[in-house]
Formats: sequence, C-alpha cells, structure tokens
Amino acid sequence: MPQRLFFVPAALIISFLILLILSLQYPLSTTFPIGGDAAYYARRAQIALQFFDDPAASIQALKNSWYPLSLTIFSATSLLPLDWPSRFTWSMVLAHVSVGICLALLMRRIAGWPSAALVMIIWAITTTGINSNFEDGTLAQLISFSFLALFLERFAAGDKWSALLALIATPLTHPITGLALLVSLLIATPALFSSWPSLSSPQKKQLLLIIPISAFLLLLALFTGKSVLSTSKYIVGVANEPFINVLVSGFAPFVALAPLGLLILLKSGSPTTIKYLMAILFSLSVILAGNDLLEIAVWTQRLLPLFIFTVSIFASLALSHIIQTVYKRNSSRLLFSLVIIAYFCTAAWISNSRVYRYYENPANYARLHPDELAAMYWIRDHIAKNSYITTSDKNRHTEWLPVITSLQWLTVSPDDEALVHPTNDRIDSLTYREQKYVAYFTRRENIPTPVLESPGRYPLVFSNQSVAVYHVASYTYE
Repeated sequence: MPQRLFFVPAALIISFLILLILSLQYPLSTTFPIGGDAAYYARRAQIALQFFDDPAASIQALKNSWYPLSLTIFSATSLLPLDWPSRFTWSMVLAHVSVGICLALLMRRIAGWPSAALVMIIWAITTTGINSNFEDGTLAQLISFSFLALFLERFAAGDKWSALLALIATPLTHPITGLALLVSLLIATPALFSSWPSLSSPQKKQLLLIIPISAFLLLLALFTGKSVLSTSKYIVGVANEPFINVLVSGFAPFVALAPLGLLILLKSGSPTTIKYLMAILFSLSVILAGNDLLEIAVWTQRLLPLFIFTVSIFASLALSHIIQTVYKRNSSRLLFSLVIIAYFCTAAWISNSRVYRYYENPANYARLHPDELAAMYWIRDHIAKNSYITTSDKNRHTEWLPVITSLQWLTVSPDDEALVHPTNDRIDSLTYREQKYVAYFTRRENIPTPVLESPGRYPLVFSNQSVAVYHVASYTYE
C-alpha cells in the first residue's frame, strides 16, 4: 500500500510534466503564432475589449461570434503583459494543457488513476501532425474540448447543476463540439431512459434536467441565431483524406486500441448513463471524421480533432487494462510503461520540431514573414492612429495589420479600384478624402502600374522585400 501511495502521484506528476513539456515546445520553438485563424481571434478580442469606448461594436463582436465564450476567455488574456501574438500562442498552450487535465479528471472518475495518467500522455502527443488545432490556430475548438470533458465527468458523477453548466458552455465555445454533444445526447435519450429503474435518485434528477435542456439547445442551435444550416453553401471538404492519414500515422496504435477501450467501459461498473453516452459520442466521432470515406467530405479537418479526443479516452482505458492484465509485477508494468512512453513522446517531440522548423523558415512563407512583421511595426510607429490603411485579401497575413497597428483597416479584392487607383474610391466610402495608405504584400501580389508610375501622386513611404506602403494624400483627389 505505501508503494501504491507513492506510485499514483508520481505517475500523475510525470504525465502532467510530459503534457506540459510537449505543449511548451510550441512557444519555445516559434517566434510568431502559426495557423490562419490566429489573427482573427486577436482582432475579435480587441473589438470585444472596446466596451467602454464603443459598446455597440463590442457587443456585436460577441453576438456575431460562432464561439462567444471562447472569445470572452481569450479576451481575458489582455491582463497578461504580452502582445496579442504572444497571448494567442500561450492561450493555445493553456488550452491544450487544460484539455489534458480535464480528460484526466474524466478518466479518474470512470476508470481510475492509471487511465488518468495515460490519457494525459496520449493527448500530449497530439499537438501537431495528428491534431490540427495548433497548426490551424483553432483555439475555440481546443477550449471546447475542456468543457466537453468536464461535462462527461460531471455526467458520470450524477451532478446535475455542474453538468448543466458544462453542457451550456460546450456549444458556446465551439459549435461543432457542441452539436456533437447535443446530437449524442439526443440519440442516447431512449437508451438512457430505458435504464431508468436501475438509476439512482441523483441520476434520475440529472436526466430530467439535462435531456430537455439539451434538446432545447439543439433546436436553438439549428434554427435560430447563427444557424449551422444557413452556412450549408460554404460546407466543403477542406482536407485530403485526413481520416486515412490518422489511421496510418504514429497515432494508429491508439486508434486500434479505442474499440477495446469501448468494450472495457461497457463491461465496467461505471454508471449506465455515461456508458451509453460515451459509446454514441465515440461512434458519432468516427462517422463525422471519416465522412470523406462516405464521399461526403464535409468539414473533415474540423471534425477530425473530436475523433482524436474520443480515441484518447478509450485508448487510455484499453492500454491501462492491458498493462495491468498482462504484467503481474509492478516492476514489469513500470518498465513497459516507460518504454512505450519514451518511444511515443520522443517521436512526438521530433515530429513537432519538424513542424515548427517548417513554419519558422521564412522561405516556406507558411506564416507571417519577418519582413511583413517589420513593416507592420514601422506602420504602427510612424503612421497616425486616425489613418486608414487598405490592402487586398489575397493574403491572410494582412489580417495581422489591425491587430499590430491598431489602424482602421479595409480589405478588398486584389483587382479593386481602391488598390489599382487609390483615389478612385466612392464618395460615400469611409476613406474618401481621408488620410489613408495602401499596402501591397508583394510576396503574393504585384504593385499596380498606375501606382508605380505616379510617385508624385502616391509617394512610397516604406518598402522592404515583402511590403510596399504608399501614402494617398487628400489633396491628390481630383
């Protein structure tokens, strides 16, 4: 018994340190956030924080967001003494670590401490390559997994009010995660109520509260507000066979273990309600992530992380069971655990390093180029704050302009007259006869000939190998 009292906290501490180290590899290996959505989060947070200066815009930013709670949580990082790019990077780290901790709490509830320790390690190795959240900058989805894990843990505990809070928080942090949970609850409802006679009084009260509210939230999400159905014309496949890629990746052993973990859960002494719900959630995540195999190809890259999330749960349960069943001595269990942990963590570290080096190499142009960042800093320090700046939308890197410079930013199509002939903007436009500048990100676009041939009309105020900034004075209007 004294040996076990030492082993459990030691295993949990080691697992947490592995989770923390592999997550910290991101900010320690990069100098700027990766992922196309990073600038969007930062800009939305800046607007949301302008409540006292522009309350209407602040409220509108939260109201129109697909993930208002995630945006609120990220906005709170303004308390940190960092710039917005750094806040985003560290928010991704904190979110990934939080998911690992919440998964550990869930596994401790339904399977014990060995599974809790293993799930943190399995989740830790998914930072890049296997999971797309870090590389795409999808912070909201990562945050939502913490609330999903918390809901499952509270649901297993039979606590109705904390489970309800986590249930409401999940769709508010990310719609895809929220819908997956709500649909799973809807599908599981007949099975949950079929087990009514065997449920305890707290479990019955929990079902009577959770099921009607989840059905109401599902209807609300589908038919009111920012309805998912209203975006059907934008639904397209966004990845090349992501499900197959995971099945042949280094994560494949854990995918193979997941069905065994599901069987172990179904045969365990866990509450019947959590068994039904988690079985349906896992099945749904498989169908959603692999829908490209059904020739549907809908949001495959966005649905895959949910599959990785559920696989982590069941693989940890199966691996814990195998280790305790096959190896009878604690020394053998420890040796086997250390070997597989060392192997997968080393492979994850090497894979992460390769990914981060790719993004850090300016020649790959996979994120904001150092020249572009230098141009934005120059704009921030040398251009008046009441100025407008116009860019094309050919390059998502321009989304960092308003974040870093705090200028009023307008984005237009590459062939728009505002870029070709900067003084040809409409008389009713925001920039008409205003102090404004146009910036061309020359790694993806060319400077229009009329601008190049009119230095008197459009003086060049800044240029480097990646950006050219031209001043458009009000007196140049005809």
